[in-house]
Parts: sequence; structure tokens; C-alpha cells
Amino acid sequence: MSNPRNTAGHALLKDAKWLDAFAKFFDAVVGGFYKIPGTGVIKTLLHGTWPLHHPLHPAVTDITIGAYTAMFALDILYLTSRDASLLRPADFVLIVAFASSLVSIVSGLTDWTHTYGEEKRTGMLHGLIMVVATLVRPLARHARGRTHRPARPCDRALELRLDRDARRCVLRRRDALRLRH
Repeated sequence: MSNPRNTAGHALLKDAKWLDAFAKFFDAVVGGFYKIPGTGVIKTLLHGTWPLHHPLHPAVTDITIGAYTAMFALDILYLTSRDASLLRPADFVLIVAFASSLVSIVSGLTDWTHTYGEEKRTGMLHGLIMVVATLVRPLARHARGRTHRPARPCDRALELRLDRDARRCVLRRRDALRLRH
């Protein structure tokens, strides 16, 4: 394990005691999970000791970073070319990135439970940032669906139905107001 005093963030995190409460909570959750009988296999898999014989967390983070980079490149290419055939691959890569992020978080938490002191605090900050960033991903997918997509027939039908219902509501309110006066 690395010495946290060798990192640039040491000065910022050495007094960040607020992270300790988060660390205790996540330590209890992850530690409690691995006390359940039969979870040893999951733990060795997430540590990477079996079957990879290599830490899983760094390998999965490479997949995540690569997938988000590819998605960004596909989005830029789409914005410059307006080639709609790039949208499906970009969506697929976003899903791969999101799934690998989830595996990365779980494997990272598994490794993190074996850290102590300032290293635990540094890892907790890293983990919290990654959890928040990963939870924002479904919002990005939702936004992509609204801004990039040509309307699909079912979307257009729903849109027309909502427009029709909204017009009816406005007309009813207008008629109700006329009857009052």
C-alpha cells in the first residue's frame, strides 16, 4: 500500500475528519456483508485473488476510463458529422462504462476495507466522488436520449397524445372561465 503522505492531497485530507463518519458507515456495510457465510468467493473474486491472480479494481477502472473516452469521441464525431449511425454505438459504450463503473465501485470498496488511517480517508473521498459520478450517468443517458435522438414513432405518438391532452385541458379551463363570467 502507498504512503498517503506521498500524495498531493495529503495536506487537504489530513484534517478532513468528516470523511471518517462515511468511512465507518461503509466499513460496517462492506465488512458486515463479507461476514455473511458464503460471501468469501465474492470477496476473492472482487479482490482479484481468484481467478485473475491480479487486483480486479485497476483492471476494471481501465475498462471504465476507456469506455467513457470512446463515448466522448463518438459524441464529438456525431456532433461534427450528424451521422445518426454513431448514436447506437455511443449508447452501447455508455452502458458498458456504467456497468464497469459499478463493478469498479464494488471491487474498490472491497479493497478499501483493508486500508487504515489517512489512506482509508483518501480512499473514502475517492470512493464518494466515484459513486456520485456513477450515479449521474443514468441522467446523462436520459439527456442523450432527449437531445440526440430523432423521434421514434412511439415517442412521437406519445408526444402527440400529451399535446392533445394538454390542449383539451386548456380548452376546458377556458370554457370554465367563460361560464363564470
